[in-house]
Amino acid sequence: MKNRTAVIGIEYTKHAHKRSGQRAIGTDAVSAAITYGAVYKIGRHDRAYWLNRESLDLCGFDGRGICRYEGVAVLTMEDGRVKTLMHCWRKPHHWEKIA
Repeated sequence: MKNRTAVIGIEYTKHAHKRSGQRAIGTDAVSAAITYGAVYKIGRHDRAYWLNRESLDLCGFDGRGICRYEGVAVLTMEDGRVKTLMHCWRKPHHWEKIA
């Protein structure tokens, strides 16, 4: 299996690679979520990058081009690898926002 994430320098787990195909979330959406998304602590060491309406509004001009990715959430492990990807319209209660 060829690693298609080298473009943005992020490594996927096998699970994340499978989910990206199933959920039609490409590397451009992952890059946008990590760059512009709100950051949350999930679990002990993991992070979630969520491209929600609030984070898009803070982007200003850049946000207009990535509105199609609204709702994309990228969950990463402590070592920076992408654990899974999902479409998320409401923040799960156990996510804690990082300022």
